[in-house]
This record gives sequence, C-alpha cells and structure tokens, in this order.
Amino acid sequence: MCDKDRMCACRIVVTRTYRELRARNVPENWAHDAAARIFNLHHPAVPEYHARLAVAQWLDEAASVSTRKTGQVLVFELDPIHD
Repeated sequence: MCDKDRMCACRIVVTRTYRELRARNVPENWAHDAAARIFNLHHPAVPEYHARLAVAQWLDEAASVSTRKTGQVLVFELDPIHD
C-alpha cells in the first residue's frame, strides 16, 4: 500500500476523483465509492473495507487542510461496509 511518509500517485488520483465528483454535485457516497474503487485498482490485494477506511482517512486529511485554508467545516459520512 502507499507509504504514509510520502505522497503516491494513487492518493493523488483517489482524492482528486472524490473532489471533482463532489464539485459536480455527485452524491457524497457515490463519490466515495468511486474513490474507493480507484484505490482498489491500484491495490487489488487490499480488502474493500480497508480500502474504504484508507480513502476516508485521506479525505479527512484533505478536508483538514482545506478547512485551515478556507475556514469551512466539511463532514464525511460513510456507509457501513461488510466484508
């Protein structure tokens, strides 16, 4: 999986996918599903549940950076996933 100490191409693509879908008013859960699928394409050995958790963490980190820049508060809701 991606190294936590450096930004990998997978993380960039995953977060960009989510951000751009949301900018086009795609529902949050659909955008998250698409981002998780892209993560799984890059890391097929990672179970879907763990992929969704990793994506949620990345999005949360990206939102933290965004809120520091804009002062906005963003909320992410995740649908429960069963393996």
